[in-house]
Amino acid sequence: MSAARDAAECQRMGRWLTAHLDDELDAVHTLEVEEHLETCADCQEVLATLRATRVSLRQVVPMRAPLGLQERIGESLAVERKDGAPLGEASESSLPEEQAPASQVEPSASVRAAPVRPRRAQREPIGLRYVVPLAAAATVALVVGAIQLQQQQESTAKDSPREATSASMQVSSLDSLIDELVAQHVHPPPPETTDPDGLERFDPYVGVRVRRPKFDRLDAHYVGARMQQRAALLQYVVRNRHRLTVYVFDPKKVSMKANRLESRQIGKRQVYVGNVRGYSVAASERNGIGWALASDLNDAESAELVLAAAR
Repeated sequence: MSAARDAAECQRMGRWLTAHLDDELDAVHTLEVEEHLETCADCQEVLATLRATRVSLRQVVPMRAPLGLQERIGESLAVERKDGAPLGEASESSLPEEQAPASQVEPSASVRAAPVRPRRAQREPIGLRYVVPLAAAATVALVVGAIQLQQQQESTAKDSPREATSASMQVSSLDSLIDELVAQHVHPPPPETTDPDGLERFDPYVGVRVRRPKFDRLDAHYVGARMQQRAALLQYVVRNRHRLTVYVFDPKKVSMKANRLESRQIGKRQVYVGNVRGYSVAASERNGIGWALASDLNDAESAELVLAAAR
């Protein structure tokens, strides 16, 4: 069988796949389609796609189309039935010449003697003109369902703002933030800004006021800053040789409870101090703003720096 013949056969069978999936074909056409599917991977894929699409539509749109839309579709199908042959039946004009009614063909003498068996009209698959309105209806129902689902979610969030806020704001741990901080310290990313007075640009993203820490008396030189996923990252050099990476974050989104860091009470302030991957880390919180830093200094110097930042 040539490639052209294969393409023509697939095109002919393609018109019947939807009806085959709906069990709308008669036995003859069903057998023909099934035999073709046994040797045609392309048509098998098309049939699998049709089946998966229907399953997805039933799962995503658990609702009926609006009544007005159903009535319009019914009217369109009624017009189609009136203008053409009834569904599942072939009109006489659609029959090939060898299948024309006996009244239109003069039988020969040899044929007159033989009894003429009535030919049963074969059941044809639903035509494309019927599939298009049904596909359009499914698309409209899908869109309507998505809009209604979105409106329902917005209404729920509006009626219960406290529950919606707690569900949307996934609170992460300080330990995970420290891991990210140390990774950024080991491989420092390029800064987005080097202007120390322009840090307020990060406020809307962090959720708290981002300001320049008061490291002046500690001989810390500001390098630059950039926005990370959960915090503003500030870069410093201490005593011209020690790199210092600072995170400014919202403690409402990052729990200050830590498992790996040691909790210390320095004066009236609580500080978390520890060592992660060979680097000294410290964290603290004050006035609703969280601070964390990583450096190659010792724990006492890191604690002093984070307290100075949160002053």
